[in-house]
Amino acid sequence: MNDESIEIIKIEDFEYYKDEYNSYHRVLSKEDYTNIISFYQSHLYLDGEFEAEDLIEKLTEKQLERKFQNDIKRSQRIFEILRVWGLVPQENARILDIGCGYGIFLDQWIRKGLGCGSGIEISNLSKKLSQKLNPNLQIEIVDVNSIENIVISKDVSFVFAFDILEHLFNVEESLNILSTKTKKGVVVVAELPIIHSNFDRKRLEKYKYLYPTRHVHLYTREAVKTLFVKAGFKIINSLLIKDNSKLLIAVKKCKN
Repeated sequence: MNDESIEIIKIEDFEYYKDEYNSYHRVLSKEDYTNIISFYQSHLYLDGEFEAEDLIEKLTEKQLERKFQNDIKRSQRIFEILRVWGLVPQENARILDIGCGYGIFLDQWIRKGLGCGSGIEISNLSKKLSQKLNPNLQIEIVDVNSIENIVISKDVSFVFAFDILEHLFNVEESLNILSTKTKKGVVVVAELPIIHSNFDRKRLEKYKYLYPTRHVHLYTREAVKTLFVKAGFKIINSLLIKDNSKLLIAVKKCKN
């Protein structure tokens, strides 16, 4: 992003630029990249918040179980939408959950008898906490920004990416690589914060999912669809959720 004609807007101490689809992207320094990676390595998403290891360890068993149950309820809403869309498999299906946290969706997929799978997460806390949820969960610790190094099984039928795309440094490149690593017919389901195309600086400042230290991209619905189509996917369905502030989208790989 070196085009001097691109307008930069500043919100607090953070700079953003707008693309042709009216999406906003943070301007990152080399230090920003390092700090962001370090944060994700030392924190884990639990019950709607990124928590550090020391805070997680202070939770009692009852408190931890309550947080597990809250996350299960969130995952049930996704399953309900997938059923409406006709995307719950009738036979065993292998999934890959990118940015899986401690594996709550993967665990529910298995418990519902829908098949098997594995997850990818950057924080070592993921495996540590997943042991308390389900010791048999398969989670690989790797930075999703280096998706070219991730081995994706040829029999994966679904890829899930909940609240992860907005954190990646280069979404377009990541989706292109994901497309080359998956077979024709693979379904990708993603959830991410979404903004409306008429967002100006004032509306962006008040957006509840701004989170400038973590959300690198704030896409419009049109931009998200374009990214997937350019990467070789066909749009199956999409739905605005959570007061129209997030987009749930399902796409299918349409080329070999």
